[in-house]
Amino acid sequence: MLFAPSGDLIRDRQMVTLPPEFAKMLAVLGETSAELDLGLHCSRCHENLVGKNAREDTQWIVECGCRTFKGGNPMRRH
Repeated sequence: MLFAPSGDLIRDRQMVTLPPEFAKMLAVLGETSAELDLGLHCSRCHENLVGKNAREDTQWIVECGCRTFKGGNPMRRH
């Protein structure tokens, strides 16, 4: 069984592929939101979106309590 940080049971974890323009927006927000004490949360499970990605990773993953968002790294130089 898989549990969200809130303790709720997660029955099905949805995988969402991010279009490149969405991944770019999340990357920019991730770099700037800490300065303004802002964050994103999921409107379905009410958990924060969290990513542990390195600038050089080819794929980036961001997760909340119920979904995994995956997309190409928009900041990576080829």
